[in-house]
Amino acid sequence: MEIKDVYVTIHVNQLDEALPFYRELTGKPIEIRWEAPELELEFAVIGIRLGL
Repeated sequence: MEIKDVYVTIHVNQLDEALPFYRELTGKPIEIRWEAPELELEFAVIGIRLGL
């Protein structure tokens, strides 16, 4: 079984630190998904594409 995407939940206060770390770690684009953008959220789900 091949894993293509990984989703990580990150506190919004840590996004500035986390995004460059994951970009460097994977060398891939990072996708940010807001589960409910109309609400004030404390957490974001970021998707890391690992394969095609």
